[in-house]
Amino acid sequence: MSIRTCRAGHALGALLGAVLALLATGSDVARAQFAEAPTDPREVPAEQTVNLFARWEGTPPVDGLYAELPSGWRLEGAAALQSGGARRAPLTVRPADGREDTYFIGAGRTLQGPVELVLRVRTGKRPGRVEWALLPFTYRAEQRERRLRAHRLEQEVVVEEEREAAPAGDGNRVLSFRGAEAPLLLSRARLPSLSTRAPFTVGTWLKTTGLGEVVLSTWDGAEERPYPLELVIGAGGRLRYYRGRPRRHESMASAKPVADGTWHHVAVTHDPEAGRTRLYLDGVAVDSLRGTVPLEPSREHVALGGRLPQRRPASQRPDTTASPTGGFTGQLDEVRLWPQARGARAVWRAMRQPRPATAPGAPLDAGEPGTAGLSFEGEAWPPPLVDGDVPPDVERVRAGLPFSYAPITNLRAREEEEEPSEEGQRGVAGAVSLSWQAPGRGTFVVERSTDGETFREVGRREAQDGRRRYTFTDAQAPARVVFYRVRQQFPGGTERASGTIKVGRGAPPDEPEQGATLVGNFPNPFSEETTIAYQLHEGARVQLAVWNLTGQRVATLLDERQSTGHKKVTFRPQDLASGTYFVRLRAGGQTYTHKMTLVK
Repeated sequence: MSIRTCRAGHALGALLGAVLALLATGSDVARAQFAEAPTDPREVPAEQTVNLFARWEGTPPVDGLYAELPSGWRLEGAAALQSGGARRAPLTVRPADGREDTYFIGAGRTLQGPVELVLRVRTGKRPGRVEWALLPFTYRAEQRERRLRAHRLEQEVVVEEEREAAPAGDGNRVLSFRGAEAPLLLSRARLPSLSTRAPFTVGTWLKTTGLGEVVLSTWDGAEERPYPLELVIGAGGRLRYYRGRPRRHESMASAKPVADGTWHHVAVTHDPEAGRTRLYLDGVAVDSLRGTVPLEPSREHVALGGRLPQRRPASQRPDTTASPTGGFTGQLDEVRLWPQARGARAVWRAMRQPRPATAPGAPLDAGEPGTAGLSFEGEAWPPPLVDGDVPPDVERVRAGLPFSYAPITNLRAREEEEEPSEEGQRGVAGAVSLSWQAPGRGTFVVERSTDGETFREVGRREAQDGRRRYTFTDAQAPARVVFYRVRQQFPGGTERASGTIKVGRGAPPDEPEQGATLVGNFPNPFSEETTIAYQLHEGARVQLAVWNLTGQRVATLLDERQSTGHKKVTFRPQDLASGTYFVRLRAGGQTYTHKMTLVK
C-alpha cells in the first residue's frame, strides 16, 4: 500500500470519528444539522487569529453559508473538508453585501455531508461574552438562494482582556516558527532514546492555527524507512501521533482540534513492557495504542517544526502530497524528553509545575537523570541540543504565557464551628473554609471531591491585581471525608492546578453512620485497571459488580460477608470495550452505584 493511500487514510480518515462541535444546536435534536456543542463557552484571546470549528452533518446538502461574527471580528479564510479530510472543497469568502460583520462563504460544489468546517478569524478588541453564528443556504432549481433558517446555529465565546506587553528584558521566551522549509534539528546523541524498544516520554506546549503541519518528527517521509515518532496537526486541526514501517502506519488522535490559536500541552508516552503508547492533551490521556513494534530512528537527528530533510533527489522521492508535510507555523515552549514512560499524574505535574531557572539546553528536570529539554530562556542561543544552523524562519520571541506564572501554594482548609457574628467575621457552622496563595490573574475554580479522583466545581473567585491571598467557604460540604483543589484559569485557555487537600469531617452528631459508603474508583478514567474503594460501617454481606449502560452485568467482583472497615478491590476490564460503566455495591439491604469511564 502506498504512503498516499495508507498514511493519508490514517492521518485524515479518523476525522469522521470524534468531532469537536463549537456550535450549539437548538432543543429540537431531529432538526439539528451541526454536531452538538459543549455547554461551556470557549475562551479566545483578543485581537489574535484563531480557528473556529464546526461539522455539518449533511442533511440537506448545502451550497454555502453565511458567517455572522461579533463586531470588530474579521474572517480571514475558511476550509471545508469532506470524506474525512481527504478532499478539500473550494470555497469563496467575501463580505456579505450590506451586512456588517457578516461574510458569504460559497462552495465551488454542493457540500454533501458530513463536512468539517474551519473558519480562520481575527478576533476583536472588546472583551466579554460574544456570539457568532453560521447560517447555511442552498440554491433552488431557479438559482434562487434559499436560506436554511431552521438550521441557523449560534455559539458563545468569551473574549479575554488583552494582556499587557512584557517589559524589555522580562517575560517568557518561546520558539516561533513561520513555516520554515527547513526544521530545527536536534542531536539524537544528546536526547533520550526514542526507539520503541525503550521507554520514553515527549512533551511540549504548542500554539498554532496551522493545518496539515508537522510539529516534531523522526521521519523524512520515505516510505521504506521506519520511524518511531511523529507529531502532526491534521487537516482538521486535530493532534495526531504516528509511528510506522513500510506499508504500515499506526496512529492516535485527539478528539478535539488543537489548532485553535490558544496554548495546549501535548505529550506522548511509550512503555514497551506494558505494550502501550498513550497520547495526552492538556494533561489528559485521549488515545492509546496497544502492542510494541521494534522501530529505531534511522537518522542521527530529531526534527522540530517539520520533517527530517530527505537525502535523495526530489525526482526520486515518494509522493507524500496526501499527508501533512507543511512546515510548522506557530509557537513551541518547554520541549521535554524523558527516558521513562511517565504516568498520567507525572504528565500532569510536568504540565503545571513552575518553570525552572535553567540555561538553554539544560535538562528541565534536573533531578531526573537522562532528561533533556529546551526552555528557550537565557541569552546563549542556540543551545547544545541544536545541531547545525537555526533556520531563518525560526526565532525566539517573548510571550506572556499563563503557565509561566508562579503556582498556587499554601492551600489550607479548616472546619467552621460557630455561626457568623453580626460583623460576619466567623464562618458558617459546619462549613469548610479554604485559603491559598497565587498571583493575581485569571479566575480561581474551587473543586470538591468525595473520592479524591472525580472533582466538581463548587465555586469561583476572580483574581485581583496585586493580591496574592484568597479564601472561599464551602457551606454545602458533605459529611465524612472530602477533598479540595483549586484551578487557576489564565487568559489564553491554559491553567494551573493546586495539589489536593483532604479534610476528615466525620459524620454529623445526629446522623450515625450506617450501612456502607461507596467511595469510588481511582484512577477514573482508567485503561488497564482501577481500584474500587468502599467503607463498611457495619458487618454485612457484600455484593460488588460492574454493569454496562444497557443494564447487563459484565463482571462480579465479590459476593461474601465482610466485617466493618475500609475495603479495596482491583478491577481489570480485560476484553471490555471503552465506554461508561457502573460499579454497584449492595450491603446491608442498600444499593450504591458509581460511574466509571474505561478508555483504551
